[in-house]
Amino acid sequence: MNGVQVTEAHAEDLIRAVSDEEIKETLFSIGDDKSPGPDGQLLKQMNHSIIALVPKSKSASRVEDCRPIACCNVFYKVISKILVARLSSVMSNLIDLAQAAFVQGRAMTENVYLVQKLLKRYSWSKISPRCILKVDFRKAFDSLNWIFIKDVLIGLGFPNLFVEWIM
Repeated sequence: MNGVQVTEAHAEDLIRAVSDEEIKETLFSIGDDKSPGPDGQLLKQMNHSIIALVPKSKSASRVEDCRPIACCNVFYKVISKILVARLSSVMSNLIDLAQAAFVQGRAMTENVYLVQKLLKRYSWSKISPRCILKVDFRKAFDSLNWIFIKDVLIGLGFPNLFVEWIM
């Protein structure tokens, strides 16, 4: 893969040993209104979660109209929050400034406005035919190809160990 890659320093930071301070900060970041598990109890099996279906709209009547939400125990929450914190320190170097959607502090509407301006300025008779593609984001997030995601992470230079942790 050409382009931006995870630096060696970032790669080492992603897979370093978890410190006591990291665990403490992560535990304290979990809201005091959150339960360590269902009904305040930890599940006997650390990797067990409860899946709840949350309606995508008020008129949801089919399973497809719901989004599955995993209710995880505190161990899983701590581990995932630590991995997310480490990942977020790397992402600012990998995400292009032009990407506006799904990045904190940026708005997708900025790019919509930019496209509208470009289309108005085109003199359609003087250029070759063009194509505009509209993506349905609801469909984009209904399924993920995990093999593709793994290949992209490895291609970007993420350490194999970190990729294994998040896959």
